[in-house]
Amino acid sequence: MFMLTANESILRAARKSDEMLEPYEWKRSCTVLRRERAGNRPDLADYGPLVQQFGAQGQVIDISPTSTNYINPMDINLDYSDDENPITLKSDFILSLCDLIIGGKEGLSPIERTIIDRCTRLVYRDYLQDPRPENMPVLGDLYELLLKQAEPEAQNIATALEIYVNGSLNVFNHRSNIDMNNHRVLCFQLKSLGKALKEIGLLIMQDAVWNRVTANRSKHKTTWFYIDEFHRVATRCRI
Repeated sequence: MFMLTANESILRAARKSDEMLEPYEWKRSCTVLRRERAGNRPDLADYGPLVQQFGAQGQVIDISPTSTNYINPMDINLDYSDDENPITLKSDFILSLCDLIIGGKEGLSPIERTIIDRCTRLVYRDYLQDPRPENMPVLGDLYELLLKQAEPEAQNIATALEIYVNGSLNVFNHRSNIDMNNHRVLCFQLKSLGKALKEIGLLIMQDAVWNRVTANRSKHKTTWFYIDEFHRVATRCRI
């Protein structure tokens, strides 16, 4: 019943020129909206107006270079992994992020992966000893640690990260300031990130959701996660 109501709301929010595409037999849960423009170029409908209909229970989080909403890719909670040490899984995420930024067709080299893993474990040392929000590292802290490493590969990694720390693409070098605790429905909008940040933003958004999933799991709460244009995720084997 909920899915039927949600789909009816989506239809009301979309324009009359929108086309319903139902490529799977589970029509109510796998519905895609797209808008046809000149040249028949598809443009997916904006789900922001739908989420706003939930009132205080819904929140639309716009992430863009000019937005004041920030997601810290270094965020971690103590329930991040089922293992005793959450850094193990977080290190895997940081490796994926760096691989996406600087890996190229060949991916990160074994030496580069070792350096990143080492610095990831070091950068969380203060936070694990005293897990307060002000001790949460940001991307710039990882960058500074990389600069202090002796290997020339570390300097190359730091140089590649510089534009995301001190340059024009530094939108993810801030502490998180979004509220994910007091709303039942959240909508992340990444359409304004631009080509250079789109895939990176998608990866970071997924990690932010994972942080919420693990926090909810510890409270025995269920989290539903829907990704529009999932093929963009599936076609990148490193994401």
